[in-house]
Amino acid sequence: SDPWTLVINKTLIVEGGYSTADDETWMDPDPVEHPSVLDAQGLGGVVHISTSNTDVTLRYLTITGGKRSHYAGVLVNQGARATVEYCTITNNHAVNWGGGLSNYSGTLTATGNLIKNNTASRAPGVYNYKGATAVPMLVMRNNTVTGNEATATANVGGGGGIYNVNGEAVLQFNTVIGNTAHFRGANIRL
Repeated sequence: SDPWTLVINKTLIVEGGYSTADDETWMDPDPVEHPSVLDAQGLGGVVHISTSNTDVTLRYLTITGGKRSHYAGVLVNQGARATVEYCTITNNHAVNWGGGLSNYSGTLTATGNLIKNNTASRAPGVYNYKGATAVPMLVMRNNTVTGNEATATANVGGGGGIYNVNGEAVLQFNTVIGNTAHFRGANIRL
C-alpha cells in the first residue's frame, strides 16, 4: 500500500505559521512570513486522518507533493471529524480518485482554503464520498478551487473542482473556476 507523510489517529490541532527564531512568533501565527509545508515529495499521500471519533484541525499549512493510487493530499476517513482552515492544497496526484481534499464517510468542514493544481482520474480537487457505513458531511465556505484536472474519459471520471457522491454537501461563498474534466463536471459534479 502507499505510505502517508502524516497519519493522525487522535484528536489534534496541526497549525503552521510559526518560527523558532524568537518567542514572539509563538503568540500569533504568520503563515506568509513563516510557511509550514507538508510535502510528500511524490512518495505517498500527505495527511491521513485515520481514526473515527477524532476531531482534527489543520490550519495554515501547505499540503503538497502527494502521489498515490487513491487519495493523495488529505484523506478524512470514516467517522473522523476534520476542520481544514486557510491551507493551500496543491500539486497532489491520485491515479484514480481524490487528488486534493477527500472525505470518505467522515465530517469535513473546509474554510478559506486554496485547492489548486491537483490531478486525478476523478475528483482531483475535493471529493466527498459515501462509504459502506456512513453518509459523509461536507461543509465548504470561502474556499477557492481552481486549476484541478480530472483526467478520466469514461463514466467514472469528472468532478474537476468538487465531486460529491451520495454525500451531504453545503457549499457557501466558494469560488470554483478554471477546473477541467475530460468527461463530466469540470467545476462541480453532484
